[in-house]
Amino acid sequence: MMVNEHFLFDTLALVRKLEKEGFESKHAEAVTDALTQVLSDSLENVAQLYVSNGQMKKIQMGIQADISKFKSQVNCFLFIQWKAISCSLVEYMG
Repeated sequence: MMVNEHFLFDTLALVRKLEKEGFESKHAEAVTDALTQVLSDSLENVAQLYVSNGQMKKIQMGIQADISKFKSQVNCFLFIQWKAISCSLVEYMG
């Protein structure tokens, strides 16, 4: 997943502030670029951990379908076992 490069700070303003504090332009730009990359990487990591509501609902529906299928299989198995026991009981009592 690619994160849009919209940052929470004005990079040009940061460069200007660093220059005002005595950084040379190339150093101010390098610091700003590094900070921008760190923020971008951090946002990318957070985005990879995030699950949207749509994705969560899809997962939930899949789990519910699996549970329903399992219930059906258990009920079928129990019915078959009950029929076998009933037949055996009828033969025994018979």
